[in-house]
Amino acid sequence: MGKSKAPAPPDPRVTAGAQTAQNIGTAIAQQSLNNINQVTPYGSLSYEQTGTTQYTDPNNGQVYNIPQYTAEQTLSGSQRRLQRVNDTTQLNLAKLGRQQSNRLGRVLGKSINTRNLPKRGRVGKLGTPDLEETQSSAGLQTGIANAGNVTSGIANAGNVTSGIANAGNVTSGIANAGNVTSGIANAGDITKTYGTDFSQDRQRVEDALLERLNPSLERDQEALEARLASQGIRRGSAAFSDAFEDFGRQRNDARLAAVLGAGQEQSRLAGLEAQRAQFENSAQAQNFGQNAQRSAFANEAQAQRFGQNAQRSAFANEAQAQRFGQNAQRSAFANEAQAQRFGQNAQRSAFANEAQAQRFGQNAAQAQFTNTARQQEFANAAGATQANNSAELQRFNAGLALSGAQDAQRASALQERFATRNQTLNEISALSSGSQVQTPSFLNTQPAQLANTDVAGINFASNQAAQANYQAQVGQQNSLIGGLAGLGSAFILSDRRAKTDIDKLGKTNDGLGIYKYRYKSGGPTQIGLMAQEVEKKKPGAVAEFNGLKMVNYDKALKEAS
Repeated sequence: MGKSKAPAPPDPRVTAGAQTAQNIGTAIAQQSLNNINQVTPYGSLSYEQTGTTQYTDPNNGQVYNIPQYTAEQTLSGSQRRLQRVNDTTQLNLAKLGRQQSNRLGRVLGKSINTRNLPKRGRVGKLGTPDLEETQSSAGLQTGIANAGNVTSGIANAGNVTSGIANAGNVTSGIANAGNVTSGIANAGDITKTYGTDFSQDRQRVEDALLERLNPSLERDQEALEARLASQGIRRGSAAFSDAFEDFGRQRNDARLAAVLGAGQEQSRLAGLEAQRAQFENSAQAQNFGQNAQRSAFANEAQAQRFGQNAQRSAFANEAQAQRFGQNAQRSAFANEAQAQRFGQNAQRSAFANEAQAQRFGQNAAQAQFTNTARQQEFANAAGATQANNSAELQRFNAGLALSGAQDAQRASALQERFATRNQTLNEISALSSGSQVQTPSFLNTQPAQLANTDVAGINFASNQAAQANYQAQVGQQNSLIGGLAGLGSAFILSDRRAKTDIDKLGKTNDGLGIYKYRYKSGGPTQIGLMAQEVEKKKPGAVAEFNGLKMVNYDKALKEAS
């Protein structure tokens, strides 16, 4: 079978040269058609070929002569007369401008005289506002002075006699002298609580103090608002808020003093109630002591009767009973004296603790009063500082306003002198303007268009037709070699050299690349293998025909999926 030969593509140099000659010829024809002479009431426009220029094609050395044109505008008769008048006017104005420029040189040669102008504002002499800081008040008292130690015990009144000296053996049979008093008559309950916390009394005192204080605070607030308004301090401004914040602290301090005064009244009432309870308990203790003495006296009488019975029972026991009675009396007297001393010591301890508590309360009240006075001193100093700073800022702002007014007055005077200086320049600029010649306005003509012959396209189409014819021949040849290698499967042209626009999409399981491409001979985009890759892995699936490699896809893709 004879081998078909692919058609040779057209020579690009020859094609480019032909296309260049065609383009140059078309451009020259279009230029000649578009050079349209025009005539208007103001003038005319005409085109004339005044020579040629040469262009050498860099591809094939072909030399082309390209015509060159000159466009000439001619004014109408009335416009030419107006042009001559304008030229004369411009000449006169130029002479007048030369005269004025000589005068202008003398004017501009002198500096702007700034003498006798209003003085500038001197902001630098104002300085920064000298604002004051509120001096710190004396430190507040954080502790209460010691009022002395609290007595935690009662002084020893001596040992209690726990026995009676032995007076000898007592006769064991003594006539009954009567019952011995075994108890002490009740002297009344001991007071253990004051019975009230005096909260209502404290509240009445606090309400009375606040009722007296509130009208004064309201008058002070109205006076403060009037004073701020007279100073130009508006409600909602920072100065207004600061002033009312200071007033709020003073009002809180006054109300706190009222609350403290009510608390002090409550403490005083509680102290009086405590003194009353102490007095009642002292009376109860004295009553109890008297009852104990009566019981002891009754028992003493019973003992005396018992002694008399003992004397009557046995003379021997009389002396013993007398001695025993005397010893008992001495012991009872000693114990009674010890009990009295113990009671006196207890009273002294209670009185000392009550005095210590009173001193502690007085120290606390003094500390609170001192702190309140120091807070008031600090608030007064802060108010004075605020007033001084407001006055200083007002003085500084007034200075700024005066300086700004002086600067504005000076700028206005300086602007007036510049206007006087520029008057000559403005006059020369006015003289330079005059009537202008009306420029002719020509029509935008519709240019003629020549269709350009697409030589390269024609050559490409011809080559495509030849390639299609070649592909048909290759297809017929492929159908004839379908039985290569003893198989019925067809071989397909898959040589990389016959393809273009190659783009790899992926690969098969055994590593063969899958590509998107188009044949150089033309046709749609296709997807397939590259014969060179298949030949390396499965040479039996590749054959060669007319110097190009063919692939049997059945063999190439067997066991690859």
